[in-house]
Amino acid sequence: MVNEISETKITKWGNGHGAFLSKKALAAGNLTEGTKIRVITVHHNGRDILALEPEDKPTLAEKYANYTGTPETYQQPEDLKDWSHKRPTGKEIW
Repeated sequence: MVNEISETKITKWGNGHGAFLSKKALAAGNLTEGTKIRVITVHHNGRDILALEPEDKPTLAEKYANYTGTPETYQQPEDLKDWSHKRPTGKEIW
């Protein structure tokens, strides 16, 4: 079953093109401003239809599922070594 939520048109946007989505369309897709999405195709009734799919943020466990390091093997990057032992010089809150 296909429900028409709203209508929009493709417009030039910088070097690319874009489509504005109504509040109703965002609500129907459970999307909010700033949501990262993927544009996918879905085959329906013999046609390929574009669909928007929110990009789920990985959980902390998913981000580090393949991490093999330990606190003992951590090596501080060179660019952090110079400032990590300095005292605050302004109104920083530590």
